[in-house]
Amino acid sequence: MRINLNTIDELWDLEKPVISPRSRLFSLEPIGLGTPYVESLTSYIVRLAETHGTTISKLVISEIVPILRPENTSYNTNFYNFSSIGSSTARGALNGTGLMAINLIQALQKLTLRSDLCFLTMLPWAEVIGSQKGLSRHIKAWCPICYEEWHEKGQVIYEPLMWTLDVVKACPHHHQRLQTQCPHCHKQLLPLEEKTRLGYCSKCRGWLGSCLETKQEPSQDELNWQLWVADSIGEVIATAPSLEYFLNQEDLQMTIRRYVSQIFGSCKDFAALIGKSDTIVYEWVWGDKIPQLITSVQISHVLGISLLDFLMGEIVCVNRAWIAKQRQSQKLQKLYLPHTQNFDWEPFRQALITALEEYPPLRMTEVIKRFGFIPTTSFYTRFPELTKALKERYLDYQKAEREQIKSDLIDILLADEYPPPSLEDVARRVGSEYKMNKYFPDLCRKILDKYLAYRKAHKLELSEKRCQQIRQIALELYSTGIEPTNHTVSKRLGKTGILKNKNVQAALRKVRFELGYEKSYT
Repeated sequence: MRINLNTIDELWDLEKPVISPRSRLFSLEPIGLGTPYVESLTSYIVRLAETHGTTISKLVISEIVPILRPENTSYNTNFYNFSSIGSSTARGALNGTGLMAINLIQALQKLTLRSDLCFLTMLPWAEVIGSQKGLSRHIKAWCPICYEEWHEKGQVIYEPLMWTLDVVKACPHHHQRLQTQCPHCHKQLLPLEEKTRLGYCSKCRGWLGSCLETKQEPSQDELNWQLWVADSIGEVIATAPSLEYFLNQEDLQMTIRRYVSQIFGSCKDFAALIGKSDTIVYEWVWGDKIPQLITSVQISHVLGISLLDFLMGEIVCVNRAWIAKQRQSQKLQKLYLPHTQNFDWEPFRQALITALEEYPPLRMTEVIKRFGFIPTTSFYTRFPELTKALKERYLDYQKAEREQIKSDLIDILLADEYPPPSLEDVARRVGSEYKMNKYFPDLCRKILDKYLAYRKAHKLELSEKRCQQIRQIALELYSTGIEPTNHTVSKRLGKTGILKNKNVQAALRKVRFELGYEKSYT
């Protein structure tokens, strides 16, 4: 092959190659982006920890929390723990629209260099779905049939964002109510825990697939309604990545205003149809408030349009016959609320009696939610004695639990345990990190101070031992005619990191000064 020497400079490219930035954590691709079954942010965190072969707690404390609470602030980094990303019952909000979700996404974006993590939450819709309150579940929900199918097909087990929303009560794929209680230990699970494993109970480690809870099934009308809601929410979630811009509150208010004026004529008529007060509807139309997600679902159902069109401000041609039918009945299907006239209360009464024997005791709201409803006064007024007994039993249990936590903390504080446990270890022993920090902050601070004092003393002791070791090695090298330098001492020691310590460096300079190699060691 002949080379033209006149053009040989073309063979050289002196420009520096463009190297893409490297992420600190794996740039793990989220599951189901652009589909109704996109995974939730809490699910992504669990998979990210599994991918790195570490625990969720270590990933959060060592990688995420330092970004959420930088070291250059007044926050004590030694106090980092798993609750730094939110209390145990509030972590469902990590999939929502609030500051917790925003901060966590920003931290994960820095660590993974991914720009699509906001679509694992409801943040793209934050301006048009109202407040965070009532948006995300405070307990975990799942479809056991989905889990079982994914397991049989060898697919990745994960938790869709749809399941984390309180408004979704049924699986649109299998037409089954979502489960909220482990079929093995019958406990409810939190959205994100230190021991969370996707598809498994974080309490008893039982598999959550295939087993269905044996509880009262919804009527066909109610199930159809729940499936319509789930399909509507799924359509909204799937559309998020294709939005050209994030929607704003003013557009939604304008949409409501136009529908009210063109179809209903007045806020009063519209309010009567959806079961809201005139004042609330007036605030939607002319004020600074917008409906919550569940209310937007109900409104779109009344109008006979899709939830997506309603939230995006699309004024579509509505079915006036459908609206007339709604007007005539003057009754909107209210999500999760039983119609008291036709509702069979006997199974619920039996559930209350059974709950009085369960341990740990249940709150009234937990019993109600087992039936797929939201708490209303009708539940409490219909069974006042059972309700009172359930409440007193739960309060007694809570009081006894707090006393036990206090006793455990005092025992740990006064014990001559060496080394003393860290707050993270204490939380595992006590079993409730949130409660011990909430109810006994002074005891927690004393335990932390004791642990930090040990760490400080241990660090000093270790430093002194290393200094003595360096001195001994330096004298041995000198006795054999070898000058004790950083290189020779490191080679003899077999460890290079120790010499990076400033106290160890000072010890080496001192012995070199004593041996005549240094003029001073200060």
